[in-house]
Amino acid sequence: MLKKFLASYDVILFDFDGLLVDTEPLHFLAYKKMCSKNGIRLNWDFVRFCKEAHTSAFGIWKAFQKEFPALLKKKSSDVLYQEKKEIYQELLKTTTLKLMPGVDALLQALATSNTLSAVVTNSARPQVEPIRKALPILNVIPRWITHEDYPLAKPAPDGYLQAIEQLGKKERIIGFEDTLKGIHALQAAKVEAVLVTPTCPEEIKGFVHLDRIDRIHLNT
Repeated sequence: MLKKFLASYDVILFDFDGLLVDTEPLHFLAYKKMCSKNGIRLNWDFVRFCKEAHTSAFGIWKAFQKEFPALLKKKSSDVLYQEKKEIYQELLKTTTLKLMPGVDALLQALATSNTLSAVVTNSARPQVEPIRKALPILNVIPRWITHEDYPLAKPAPDGYLQAIEQLGKKERIIGFEDTLKGIHALQAAKVEAVLVTPTCPEEIKGFVHLDRIDRIHLNT
């Protein structure tokens, strides 16, 4: 079934965090530790974190500005984000990483397919490379577009447009994302978009109702 699916497309594009690898809880922990380092207790649950971080490019910083204004008075969001990235990279060294459900089978099928593929992620290369080393099956995907490779992060389409240009413009292209900002990026790049999510929160239900997502797959 997977081979038949892959054969129906020329190109498959993938997000990374939360779609291929279960790293979103680690990003959440890094934000909590960054806040704690700066005297703020981030008392959100994981669902709240996903809602703020995954809907728009600056959603989490807008939420921090509203709820924890003292945090951003001390330091800029750029400085705080750099602290978060450093904490995240340290966490990668001590965490056992795992693929998301179904990814191993998909990558095994992709390895023997003629379908072209690429990862497009907002994460920087130093955050991605240790994960590829720890989970070498990911290297079945030959092309990796990280934050250094394009000007504007998702929901802008820049990363996906870069991938399409590098792979060669094809007719049948599909992309997989686990966030609304990622879906916006795919659609702006005029790519068939599939949202993969463990739940269907209210903001996603409204989005689906408008028929703006080509498909939705609940990863249960």
